[in-house]
Amino acid sequence: NSALKRSIILYTCLALSSAGCSSSDSPPLGTVSGNVTLDGKPLTKGHLYFIPKSGGRSSIAELDENGRYQLLYSIDEWGAKADEHTVKISTEGEFGGGERLPPKYNIYSELVVNVKSGSNVHNFDLIGELTKQSKKGQ
Repeated sequence: NSALKRSIILYTCLALSSAGCSSSDSPPLGTVSGNVTLDGKPLTKGHLYFIPKSGGRSSIAELDENGRYQLLYSIDEWGAKADEHTVKISTEGEFGGGERLPPKYNIYSELVVNVKSGSNVHNFDLIGELTKQSKKGQ
């Protein structure tokens, strides 16, 4: 199952990035969840990356079949660093090829959100079409 493989890879990457770190080493975090739509319909495949503007570890989420996500900071912590973040949403590899969302949502992301301590909900209403297969940077 390709979804299971992606999840295993995602969690393995998080485990490796958090090696040597304990929860007490973490900066203040906020839990983050939400929905992603494309032209009003749930985006059912893809990943979100929240990259803190002040540096530090990024958080990652995988979209479910309803376009929902919940960010994971490390293998045992949900959320993202309390900070302003650039958000990248990617479908690369999800539809049997390269990136299919417009670059303004990933490689040249224009999406910026503020994560605060506590609970955060950030929904993303994307506009545009999935291309047959975009090339990076185009």
